[in-house]
Amino acid sequence: SEWGYQVIVCQTHDSKKKEIDYLQLLKTKQVDGVIMASIINKWEDVEPYLESGPIVVCNEYMEKTLVPMVHMDHKKASYEATLHLIDQGCKNIAYVSGGPDSYLTLERRKGFEKAIQERENSLIEGISIDWALDVKDGQKVFHSIKEDHPYIDGVFTGSDEVAAGIIYEASQSDWEIPRDLAVVGFDNQMISLLMVPSVTTVEQPVKQMAYKSVEILLQQLLHPGTKYPREYVYEHELLIRNSTKRRKLSVQ
Repeated sequence: SEWGYQVIVCQTHDSKKKEIDYLQLLKTKQVDGVIMASIINKWEDVEPYLESGPIVVCNEYMEKTLVPMVHMDHKKASYEATLHLIDQGCKNIAYVSGGPDSYLTLERRKGFEKAIQERENSLIEGISIDWALDVKDGQKVFHSIKEDHPYIDGVFTGSDEVAAGIIYEASQSDWEIPRDLAVVGFDNQMISLLMVPSVTTVEQPVKQMAYKSVEILLQQLLHPGTKYPREYVYEHELLIRNSTKRRKLSVQ
C-alpha cells in the first residue's frame, strides 16, 4: 500500500482459540496492528495484547474497553426494520439470528423488543430463533414457522442469506411473499436483489466503516500515544423492497 503496510485477513469462524492464535501474531511482532471485525473471547482475554500493538474494533462494541470502535447502531436498525414490518400489517413477528451471545445479536434483539413493546396493542406474539446463519438454515426456519408457528406473518433476520432461504422455501410451499409472510434481511448482499421477490434489507455503511478503521489504525502506528475518540458511529439505511410491500408506502 502507499503507507508501506500489507494486509493479512484472518478468519476465526467463531473459534475462540483461532482468535487468540491470530492475536499472538501481534505479540510476536509478525503484524504491527489489528482490526477486529468480530470478538469471540471476553475482552479481558483480548486486552493484554494491547501491550504489543494497537487494536481497532470494527462493527463491534465493548463497554469496558477504551480502544477506538467503529460501528453502526444495530439496535436502531433492528427497531426500524421491525416497525416497518408492523406498519405493513404484520401481527406476529419472528426475530431470527445466528446466536444469542454476540454484541450484534444482543443489540438487534433489543431493537426488536423495543418495537414490539411500543406497539404491543397491535401485536399478538413475537418469537425468537437463534441458530440461523445461512441459506440452508433459512430453509429450516421456514419449516419451523410453517409447522410450529404458522401464525407468524413477519420475519426480521440478521442475514440476507437466511432471508433468501426463507423466501425460497416459502415459494416451494405455495406461500406468497409478502402476503403470507413478510421478510426483512440484513447487509444488502447481492442475493437480496437477485431473489424474487427482492429482499427488504438493512444496508450497513461497510466501506465507510472499513476505511475509518484502517485510517485510525494507521494513525496509531504513525503517531503512537495519540488519543482518539472512543466511538465512531455510522448511519444505516433500510432499503424497502418487495419482500415486505404489503401496503403502499406514504410519500413524505
